[in-house]
Amino acid sequence: MTTITNSSQFAFASWSPSGAQLAYHQQEGENTYFRIVNADGSGNHALPVVQDLNANGPAPSWSPDGTRLVFQGFYFGDTTTEADNTNEVYIANANGTGSVTSLTPNQVYSTHPVWRPNPVAHPGPQVITPSGGSSGPLQGPTIKPTLKWFTKRIFWTPGPDLTLIVLSVGCGGPVCNAGGQGTSRGSVAAGIRPRPGLVTASASAKGKAKPKKPRKVVVGKLVKTTIRRGQTRPVKMKLTAAGVKLLTQLGKLAIDIELTIATPGQPTVVEHHKVNVFVQKAKKKHKRG
Repeated sequence: MTTITNSSQFAFASWSPSGAQLAYHQQEGENTYFRIVNADGSGNHALPVVQDLNANGPAPSWSPDGTRLVFQGFYFGDTTTEADNTNEVYIANANGTGSVTSLTPNQVYSTHPVWRPNPVAHPGPQVITPSGGSSGPLQGPTIKPTLKWFTKRIFWTPGPDLTLIVLSVGCGGPVCNAGGQGTSRGSVAAGIRPRPGLVTASASAKGKAKPKKPRKVVVGKLVKTTIRRGQTRPVKMKLTAAGVKLLTQLGKLAIDIELTIATPGQPTVVEHHKVNVFVQKAKKKHKRG
C-alpha cells in the first residue's frame, strides 16, 4: 500500500487510462485544485493554479491518451456580489505545463465534463473537441480584452496627484492583469540643443559632429490593475520624476505607452499607443472683498 498524502483532504480521485497515474482533489484552506501522482507515489505535482478558481468536483476526466484532463471549476468573481460567479469546464495538461483554459467561457453554468474515448464507438452529442496536445497555452477560444484609449488631450494639474487615466480595459477572461510604462524621447522632449560655441576641437577637426539620437526616458509607470471577468476599469499612469520635470518645462509631452495584459490561459497582449499630455494650471481662487 502506498500513501499518496496524509497532510490534506482529497477526494474525487480518477485513474488515468493506463492506470499509471492518479488525479486527485486537494484542499488547502478555501483553495481547491487537482494534483497528479504516479501509481507508486512519485512525481506528485499540481495542475496549473488560476487565481480565484476552485476545482470543486466531481472527479476530472482524462483524455484517451492520458495527456490532458477536463474538470469542473468554480470561479469567484467580485467578492461584493455573486453576479459574475461561474461554474465552467476547464482543460489542463496532465504534466502540469501550459495553462488552464476555459472551454465554456461564454456560459455561466457548465458542469460534469466527461471525455468520450471514441466518438465513433460512442456516438452522441458532441460538445467540445479539443485539438492537439501542447506544452504551451492550451488550445481554446481566444478572448481579447477591450481597450479604449484616451488620446486626444489628457490634462495634468501640477500638484501631489501624479496619476493620469490613459485608457479603460474591459476583461472577457477569468481575470486580466494590466501594467506597463510610458516613455518619451529625452533630449528632444526636454528641449536640449547643443550650443555651437561648445563644439570641441577634436570634433571640429573631424568635421561636423553628428547629433546624438535622443534616448528614451521613462516618464510614467502604469499602475498595476486587476480587472475581473465582465468588468471595465480605468488604468492610470503615474508620472515619474523625469516625467514631472519634462511636463513642467515644456507644458506638453507626447508619451509612448507599452501596455501589457496577462490573462490565464490566453496569450499575453502587448500594445503600443501614443498619448498627449498637457499641463493645466490650477485656477486661482479670488478672494472676496
